[in-house]
Amino acid sequence: MGKTGVVVGVCHGFVGNRMLSGYFREANLLLLEGATPRQVDAVLTEFGFPMGPFAVGDLAGLDIGWRSRKDHGDTGRPESRVADALCELGRFGQKTGAGWYAYAAGSRAARPETLSSPISRPALVWARARATSASSRSRAARFSSPAVRLISSGNSSSPVPA
Repeated sequence: MGKTGVVVGVCHGFVGNRMLSGYFREANLLLLEGATPRQVDAVLTEFGFPMGPFAVGDLAGLDIGWRSRKDHGDTGRPESRVADALCELGRFGQKTGAGWYAYAAGSRAARPETLSSPISRPALVWARARATSASSRSRAARFSSPAVRLISSGNSSSPVPA
């Protein structure tokens, strides 16, 4: 299968999802700095990820993260404001035909357009006004930091031989 096993202790959430939380947060902050979902996805797939974070969100369902943020009181943060606004509009990803990208009925292929300006503009204006500025280079370097934190916390270990 090409997978590497990792010993994981008891902690909140699945280890994979915990690692992805920082990945999604950083991607959303890049969006607030002016990048489009398609641009962020393209850079990360060129870097070697099988899918970009916005394509992953649409595949998994944006409502999953939205529900988790609501359960933990994390809605309204600048980095999740646009995703929350999409969910409030019923744009949950591929299963509803629209999320970060639009999809033709029954298709998993994203259409060329992404967010339309009437949907994204109010959320982006609000979120950009509150987002902290940081360089995109340092932000991209932090995509792997959740994995490092998980290993150093003792809740998981380095990979084990299969």
